[in-house]
Amino acid sequence: MDTIAAAMDSEIDPESLALIIEIQLQDLRCMTKGKHTIDHGPDSEVAAQIMEAEVKNLSSFYADKSMSRSIAHALVTDADAIAAHVLQEKQAADDRAFALRDNPQGTRRHPTATASSSASHSKVAEDKINQNLAALAVDEKKIPSAAELSITTADPSASKEKSALRNCVACTSEVASTDSIRCPCSHDYCGDCTTSLFSAAINDESLFPPRCCKEPIPLDLIKPFLSATLLGAYEAKKLEHETLDKTYCHVQTCSTFVPPASRSRMAGNDVIRVGGWSISIRAAIT
Repeated sequence: MDTIAAAMDSEIDPESLALIIEIQLQDLRCMTKGKHTIDHGPDSEVAAQIMEAEVKNLSSFYADKSMSRSIAHALVTDADAIAAHVLQEKQAADDRAFALRDNPQGTRRHPTATASSSASHSKVAEDKINQNLAALAVDEKKIPSAAELSITTADPSASKEKSALRNCVACTSEVASTDSIRCPCSHDYCGDCTTSLFSAAINDESLFPPRCCKEPIPLDLIKPFLSATLLGAYEAKKLEHETLDKTYCHVQTCSTFVPPASRSRMAGNDVIRVGGWSISIRAAIT
């Protein structure tokens, strides 16, 4: 995606850009081929489909931009020829109207004001051409770069949702809806504040599970903002929080929670097997 944006912003030639886009689309199509149940594709496939839609939208945008430039260039290049043709047609129509009005019998007469009339018609035609050029020419300053282009996906509501702004209840900053979450209590949090909230809950059991207005924040809302490491730590903390008979490592400097699946009973002692070793653990009093 960044490759296409960089190519568009650097004014690469159309043939090379078309090749880059086609290669990107082929790669994305390969990522979407796989076996899975209908409407339950893996996240990677859904992401690839979204990226494919964005690449196609960028391609359409560049094609429209190229066509606009081509039209504007043609109008500027052929302006004199177009003006001459318009003037010729206008002059012929005026001469005919003059002849029919002042000489209905058909006797040929030459108007005395032909020179001034031609000059006037020429000015009118030139002004008309300039107006058309101004209307059709592309103002490069108003065309957004590829990086600034807002992508509209297959869902028409996506562009409206992206343009909506929300105020983070924690830091009060104004962020796009796509960079924030809305809690069940209708309060909004930006991605950074939500990540900080989850990190604090992982380190402080009294804050777990993360919540707002005493209502837990669903994990699905925050997943896009969590790193793989933080997500794993949250899942581990969630298991610890939900376990009734908690067990921890007996080493005081460790005291790591031991999941129930990792325990076994040996000679009446709680142990955990790690790399072939049986390490004693103690039950925590909760």
